[in-house]
Amino acid sequence: MDPQHPDRQVIGLLNLARDRSNTARDRLQAIAQDLFNGRERVLTQSDRILMHDMARSLVDRIETVVRSQLASYLGSLADAPHAAIGYLSGGSHSIAYSVLADSGVLGDIELVEALYHKALQHQLTLARAEGPREDLEELLAEALGPAARAPEGAAHRNFFRPTDTAPAPAVEAEDLPAGLVRRLCLWCSVALRQHILEKQRIDEVVLDDALQYAVEEASRTLGGRSGVQEASGAEAAADMLTTPDALVKLLEDGRISEFEAGIARLSQLRTNLVRRMIYEAGGEALATICVANEVPRRAFAAIFLLTRETETTGAQEVATALAFYDRLNPLAARRVLARWRRDTEYLNALRQVAGL
Repeated sequence: MDPQHPDRQVIGLLNLARDRSNTARDRLQAIAQDLFNGRERVLTQSDRILMHDMARSLVDRIETVVRSQLASYLGSLADAPHAAIGYLSGGSHSIAYSVLADSGVLGDIELVEALYHKALQHQLTLARAEGPREDLEELLAEALGPAARAPEGAAHRNFFRPTDTAPAPAVEAEDLPAGLVRRLCLWCSVALRQHILEKQRIDEVVLDDALQYAVEEASRTLGGRSGVQEASGAEAAADMLTTPDALVKLLEDGRISEFEAGIARLSQLRTNLVRRMIYEAGGEALATICVANEVPRRAFAAIFLLTRETETTGAQEVATALAFYDRLNPLAARRVLARWRRDTEYLNALRQVAGL
């Protein structure tokens, strides 16, 4: 990229982002294969167990809401099927997860991405709790010089400080895209339908009407984020500290989800998009966000290292990321960031029609 020609940089950055997005999608598909086929080409066994536990917990919570709405609808009927209502309202075991896992629908890329990013959050938090990698300070000092041991404005505190042990992670329905929440409700309803028809005497048409109602009500109850809701959430977080030093401190303290929210607020990008950019290989999108928002080189280096604390990041990766940061023209970075903020459907239309 030529730092003297912002327009050329914008084209180069958009092409790079598109390539990274395709690579990330391929990786997520490989993760989905690992998760449900146990190939362990991308995920370790502990990764798979953690992500399965989170998926099961999420599906069980959604199933509970769907069952409750289904029982409510059936109970309102003049000839209410009391046996089926009792079955739904009782303490019977969860049904949907094993059915959905066997069907393959839980390999949905949006869901896999949410599970994977939550697992990454958890691993980074644990890494902070266990104490710093011994080589992190040396890597930063090697890249930036000895002064990097105390970031600007932070001489009063230790740079890499451990935190408390992290609680078990969970993916919440309200943090997922609204379309994915509705798909999960639909999948749970189909799993319940199959099971209820096998176990209970109930008219199939009546059950389908009840399930349709239950899906709509459960989707509304559980929420989920639309692009508009995410923007409103960012406005509600206006008092969140998003200074470079504050962002580094959040990472040091193992407050990973708050760090992600801080970057989303700083960049005014959707949270799920920010998560992809934070963890992508090379750190180019993260560098673009930082340059566009005048995050100093030293803070970018610290953020880059701390978001890769669970990986075998070495001096070469740090040097490459910093070289990319140094080449970025701030005007080009701001223009690319403005493009990333556009509505996703509009961006898809641009790619499909105009090839942009």
